[in-house]
Amino acid sequence: MMIDTLKRGLLIGIYLVGGAPLIALSGGAQQDLIIINNVTVINVRNGVKTAADILISGDKIIGLEPNGNLTGKDNLHLKNAQIVDATGQYAIPGLWDMHVHLTKNIELRSKISSLFVANGVTSVRDLGAEVDDILSFIDNSTTLGNMAPQIWAAGPMLDGTPPVFDGKPDVSGPGKIDPAMSMQVETPADGIALVDKLAEHGFKLIKPYETLRPDVFSAIAKRANKHGLLVDGHIPMRMTILEAMEAGINGVQHLKGVPAGCSINPQNLKEERIKILDKAAKDARGVDLFVEVFTTVVPKALAQQDPVRCNKLIEAFVDMGIWHTPTLSTERFFFMSENERSVWEDSLKYLPESFRIEVESSLEKIKSLPTIKVIKNKYKWKREMVDKMHRAGVNFLAGTDTPALLIPGFSLHDELAALVEQGGLSPLASLQAATLNPAKFFNIEDSQGSIEVGMVADILLLDANPLLDINNTRQLNTVILRGKILDRSALNLLLSK
Repeated sequence: MMIDTLKRGLLIGIYLVGGAPLIALSGGAQQDLIIINNVTVINVRNGVKTAADILISGDKIIGLEPNGNLTGKDNLHLKNAQIVDATGQYAIPGLWDMHVHLTKNIELRSKISSLFVANGVTSVRDLGAEVDDILSFIDNSTTLGNMAPQIWAAGPMLDGTPPVFDGKPDVSGPGKIDPAMSMQVETPADGIALVDKLAEHGFKLIKPYETLRPDVFSAIAKRANKHGLLVDGHIPMRMTILEAMEAGINGVQHLKGVPAGCSINPQNLKEERIKILDKAAKDARGVDLFVEVFTTVVPKALAQQDPVRCNKLIEAFVDMGIWHTPTLSTERFFFMSENERSVWEDSLKYLPESFRIEVESSLEKIKSLPTIKVIKNKYKWKREMVDKMHRAGVNFLAGTDTPALLIPGFSLHDELAALVEQGGLSPLASLQAATLNPAKFFNIEDSQGSIEVGMVADILLLDANPLLDINNTRQLNTVILRGKILDRSALNLLLSK
């Protein structure tokens, strides 16, 4: 039931004869044509900039020619094409947010797709939602046409006992945790059956969570692999990150497990986490155990870093092709500069009032909690670790965990900036984390993630060069969403709905 924009086969082929493009129609009816003239196309594979014209038919890019070659003057097949004059603009592929929760907040569900598209986020990866909720959301999104991003979903988070998301008020933090975001899996057999069901529903990956037992995790990962599903999520507290890698995890969220994995003795820290889990009363709550581990074991891991062990762990990430979604903006959020706080506050106006009030009050509550000191220390470590991992060649994906305090769409630009300004990535590498790398992760590099002939026509036109300043991704002039044009006025309208 995934949204499927990857239609097989081009209806239009381009053939060059004497340097002039000729369009051959293969089916009779001509699709709507769009020509983007005079644009600087950024090749996200290598950072090369090319002055070019782009030809779009339906939802596919079918032509990429030197600037001035694609016009309707000398080619009858192009005379009715819609022309977009992009003089002075830069074209990049549509952006991906690789960690979202589309259905987490009921009051935001009707607005969240518009916020993504209005910010140039044309694809998202949902990492935690109740099955019926997310499938219904996906089905509804297809009826919205070009107003919704493409969705790749994991379904519910697979957790153990006690689950972190139990639906009761969280006294250690703000808000209410949605019980439907996760499912408890007690045995390997239950895990296998659940993965079978999720695969049947059409989910594209599996997300493991905090309290899964190792044997259950291993069974889930193995079964996911049999279905061709990726495994990307948290490192269960009863496992080390190396154990999870050996069991078959493909990707890691928030650098989970890395602090302990880089410590002097990861096994000792694992035993401490297990003691916390095992000593808990029968009515213990997963969120309380999670907070206890965060406030006691995580600081020890950060204080006991072993550079040699860490280098070996990073080498294993590279050798095994482990993807990381660091979500720097989730911690950076608490330490915003005055200017960043002003930008964030300005974007709050686009949220439903009830949700805006909840977000503002939650921020102030979290900043007064004892955990904020650990968050601050971890953020410093996290920035340095992203830089170190990037220089070693680790694969990164850009994700935000929105709408957890972060505003859908807007927060992805914050993440791209954080990857550069805090994590040491180049602007090109940051762009890749939100364009080419997600396509590689899902093995759809032949149809998405770059501006090339045959690719899905998800294109952003920017008024400034993002390779000079990654913050220029915010200078969004036009979104081409699967071949549909949304100019600045249309994007503003989406924001105001």
